[in-house]
Parts: sequence; C-alpha cells; structure tokens
Amino acid sequence: MNWLAPTFAAGLLLATLPILIHLLGRRRLKRQPFPTLEFLRRLQVKRMRKLRIRQWILLALRTLAVLLLATAFLRPFLEASGSGSGGGGDVVLLIDESASMEALRPSGTPLEQMRKSASTILSAHAGGRVAVVFARSDESEDIPWQPITSESPPWLKSLEASGRHDTAAEALYRVNARLSESNAARRYVYWLSDFTSPPPDSLPAQPEHVTTVRISLADRRDVVNASILSVEPEKKVLRPDQPVTLLVTSRLTGAAEPVEGIVTIRLDGRRVAEGAVTLQPEKTQEARFTFLPTNTGRLQGEVELEFNDALSLDNRHAFVMDIPAERSVLLLSPDPKARRLVSLALASGRNRHPFRVTRAESPAGKNLDAFDMIFLADTPALRMGESRRLLQAVQNGTGLWILAGERFDPAFVNRALLEPMKMGTLLPASGRGRVQRSWQDLDRTHPVIDDLLEEALPEDLPVLHQWLPLQIGEEDRVLVRLEDGAPFLVESAYGEGRVWITPAGIDTMWGDWAYTGVFAPLVQSGAAWLSSNGQIDAPTVYCGEPLYWDAGRDADPSTPPIVEDPRGNRLPVQYGVHAGRARWISTATDWPGHYLLVPEDPSASPRPGSAVIHPAEGELSTKAEQFETVDGTLIAYESREQLGVFLDETRKGRELRWELLAAALLFLLAESVLARDSRRAATEQTAGSGA
Repeated sequence: MNWLAPTFAAGLLLATLPILIHLLGRRRLKRQPFPTLEFLRRLQVKRMRKLRIRQWILLALRTLAVLLLATAFLRPFLEASGSGSGGGGDVVLLIDESASMEALRPSGTPLEQMRKSASTILSAHAGGRVAVVFARSDESEDIPWQPITSESPPWLKSLEASGRHDTAAEALYRVNARLSESNAARRYVYWLSDFTSPPPDSLPAQPEHVTTVRISLADRRDVVNASILSVEPEKKVLRPDQPVTLLVTSRLTGAAEPVEGIVTIRLDGRRVAEGAVTLQPEKTQEARFTFLPTNTGRLQGEVELEFNDALSLDNRHAFVMDIPAERSVLLLSPDPKARRLVSLALASGRNRHPFRVTRAESPAGKNLDAFDMIFLADTPALRMGESRRLLQAVQNGTGLWILAGERFDPAFVNRALLEPMKMGTLLPASGRGRVQRSWQDLDRTHPVIDDLLEEALPEDLPVLHQWLPLQIGEEDRVLVRLEDGAPFLVESAYGEGRVWITPAGIDTMWGDWAYTGVFAPLVQSGAAWLSSNGQIDAPTVYCGEPLYWDAGRDADPSTPPIVEDPRGNRLPVQYGVHAGRARWISTATDWPGHYLLVPEDPSASPRPGSAVIHPAEGELSTKAEQFETVDGTLIAYESREQLGVFLDETRKGRELRWELLAAALLFLLAESVLARDSRRAATEQTAGSGA
C-alpha cells in the first residue's frame, strides 16, 4: 500500500483525541463503605464491569473512525500489478479530428481539450507504448506503435482538426488491428471525441482484457450553430448569358429564437448576389438567389453565411458552376436532310447553347470519347466494333440520342444497343400506324421538359403520323407520351452517360415535329442535357472523399500534374481509372474550398473541384450516451477531472479512499448505537443505586 497525499500524515494524530478525552473525562470515585447496601455490592460490581467493557468498545470505535477519516485524506492505494513507476501498458488513442472539433464551446474547443487529455494519458502510461488511430476512413496518417517517453511526441503538438467527417465506425476496426499486435498484460483504448456525429450502427467486438475509456470533450450545453448544407442551381442545364438561380439550403441548431444572417455569393472571387435570411431554430430551409454570370467555363463559386456562431468552417460552401462555352457534338446520319435539320436546330435561336458539330455518315475513324454528345439519327446497322465503341463512349459519360427513320433497323438497335444498356425494346415495324397523335403527357419534373414548356405555345406541340411502338424498360423514364399513351421520348442511364430514344423520325413522313416551334429548343436543350453528364470532372464532394479530373487519352501517368488545395499547398495526384475513364485522383481533400488541378501547360487554365463540410458536422449536440461496446470494458467520462481519477488509479493502483470513508461511517453509526445503550444502562444503574 502507498499514499497519494502523504502530506496529510499529521492528521493521524487526531486519532489520539478520543483517547485523551476518555482519560480526562474519567471520574475518580472515593470508596465509602455503606453497610446497609452491602448486599448489593456483588450485583453492582457485575454491572460496572459491563459498563467498563462498553466504554472501551466505544473508545475503540471512536478512535478507529477518526483514524480511518484521517487515513482517507492520505488517499491510500493498492499497487497495480506490474505498474512499476508508471501506468505502463499498451495504449491506443482513437482521436476525432473532424470539423466539429473546432467548434467554440464555453469550455473552449474540443480540440484544445483533446490535446490536454492526450498529454495527461501519455504521462500516466509512461514506460508503455502508444499507437494512434484517427477517426477517418483511411489509415494514411495513423501512427504505429512507439514508446511513451517523458517528452511530448511531435504528433501531439501538430494535432489539428480538419474538414473531414468523423468515421469512427471504420477506425474501430483498425483499433482492433493495433490491439491484436500487442502482447501486453494491460491494454487500453482511449476514445477522444466530441461525440456529435451519429453513432455507428454496430461496433466491432474487442479483444479480451481491453479497457476502453470514452472521453467526451464537449460540453453538454447547447451551442448555437448555423451551417450551409447544399448549394444547387435551380436548373440543371446552364446557358451562357442567361440568369442563374441558386438554391441555398441552410440549417440552424441550438438556438431558441429565429436569427438573421447575411448570405453572399461570389463567382470567381466577384460578388454576384447578396441577401438577408432569417434562420428558424431546428429547421432546414431554402433561399433563392438569382444573378447573371458574365463568364463561361468552370467557374469557382462560394456561398458565405455571415453569422457569429460556434463553427465557422460550415458557414462557407464552395461549388463549381459549369457553363460550357462550347459542347462537342457528333451527328451520325446517312440522311443529308436529317443532318441538315439537326444542324440548323443546334445553330438556331439566340445561341442558347454553343455547339461544335461534327457531321458524319458512320462512326468509322472517329474517337467517340472525344465528343460530349452523339446523335444517332436514322442510322442503319453498325459494325460490331463500332457499336461496342459507341457503348463504351456512353458508359464513360458521352450522351446519346437515338432517333428512328426510314433506314433505321429496330432489330439491330435492340440487339446491339438497347439490350446491353437494359433499356426498353422496339417492337416490329408492323406496329406502325397511319394515324394522327399529338403530344399530350409531358414530364414537367424533368428540367429539359420544364424549360421547353416555359417557351412553347399550345399550337407548337407536334402531331405524329407514324412511330415505332416502344416497350419501356424498368429503369426507363418517359419524358413525352402521345395521346394514346405511346412513348415518344424516353430517357435512361448507362454507366456515366445518359441516353434518349425517340421511336420516330424527323422526316415529314413521320410527322411535323421537325417543323414546329419546339423542335429547335428541344434539340438544343436535349443535346446540352445529354452532354452535361460527360462533365463529371469538376464535382463537389465532402472533405475526405476523392476528387476526380478527366486525364484524357494522352495523359502520361509518369508525369502527373499538381493539385493546389484551398490553403495553397501543392499536393501530388494519382493516376487511375474511375467509371471507365482515365482520371487524375486526389484523396487529400482535408479542407473545405476549391482544389485546382494545375496542368503542365502554362497556357492552360487550372481545372477546379471543390470539397465541403459534411452536414452532420454542424450538428453540435453530444450523442456520446448512445455509444456502446460489444465486448471488453467501457468506461465513459464526461470531464477531464474524471479522467484524471481513472489515470491515477491506472498509474498507481486502486485507490481506497471511498472504502475508508465508508468504514469510518459504519464505525460512527455503531458507536452512536452503542453509546445510546450505554447511557440507558448508566441511567438504570443510577436509579438502582438511588433505590
């Protein structure tokens, strides 16, 4: 046994007070013979002997009670087996470095509390080993086993929260992997987090003889925080010189009353819109902001919410707006009239969508991956290699619009294109009919159709004379139907690309739709919509997720470009294949903001991507009580003071203070009961003597 507070040893002298009081309080009685009461002498001697025994017992109880109380202040403890001079053992620190660790709370940021707690833990386990696992999905920055010394390790000084989301569920499996590498008799897991992320559905079973200590670094008190959840254009297909409306979704938590904030939208560093918003407590709400972009291409946008709250990282939301100056279109058709009509439609109007059109009768000799969108109008059967290249291009992100015609071969289209893409089936040519049917059922929830109907007049709707019946597939979406319910325009997805099929030609034998007011707008918007899906190299992802840029067919993997992160750091990128295309991949998306792929050609413009904070990081209410462990021991502490008590016991052994206080209380209760009985007996003796 040893002592945590030996300076209180002088308090043991208090145990002599009951003895001194007893000695000083003894009454010395003179003996006086009294013959008339001689017959009671023997009885009195017997009673006095019992009283003396009770008094000695009372003295012992009082002395022991005071002695135990004084000893409790010395904080005695039992030596932990193998503790030596320190806590020792193998320690795994599971550290949360997510964005919410930067939230400003009444007691400071959880990040500050984490540094202090980690330092205290390492001091308590001096002489042992430590491994660090970060609560992220990858293990790139995990720290393997290293000895714990008296000096603060470099990684502890450099700990900082990033914009990543807490993914402890995946990290716990790596914790178990570290524990399996240890043969120490005592193994500990210290889980340091603010516990604001939703708990994982299940936790992995821990090895035996492992103690898990969960340390909540956040206050239980609510803090006010506003966050931007998403930023999306109201219309998916953006046109040059046309106003853009952004939908900004935000959320306010921890507040009791509505609050006001200012939203500012910047595009390529220039402020284009601004407005006040009223945020309602615990509600998700949308605000619309309309502005006119002055540039084309991939524009770097940012929405900022000016509001003084707990977490500033989620008050900014970066995005990339793609307004192509030109889209590359391949028009494949053996019919000169069809090529001319589609070309005129793409070039007509007020330059709604700029296109660079390449016309050809067949895909022979064409690099199909180089085009954003392909028209297949009245095309007869293709060669097997050509149809395969066409499917591969669509799978990689190129849009495809299939239109029927006189040379159209439904059997070939079914076998070579629709069946591999799991679309519907064109029925035999006998299904044609010489009747008149107009458009009637249009899917206004689709952005292209909604945009079309805003400008079309009722008399602009086409009338069809004949068409090929089309049996719809399970994943197909009908955008336009005729009066009898027959599908006229059907959309489906294949890989990274979109596909449209129209089972009617554009010749007057099929109908008048090529000569109505909806033909040119539909061709333009449809080509823009189908080609926009190929531009997937400028996405917005959550921090920690990989960003992809199209590498192109001529990319050299041995000389990769450089990515510049929002802090100005230059990061390497990897060459790989994603969604069937060669990509440059960056996984170091730790911070919210724009990431620029810097090409080797100095005359080329950097290509932006963006990363934002995960919405769950803005929810700052503590959810630690929902976490449970499957096996092993789980100890939860809500403060660093409680952690300190545990570490003292871990370092030096089990403390006996509370056991001693409980024993002293029991002795005092026993003394109280015995003293009451003694007073009653003394009263009876005095009464007997008086009689």
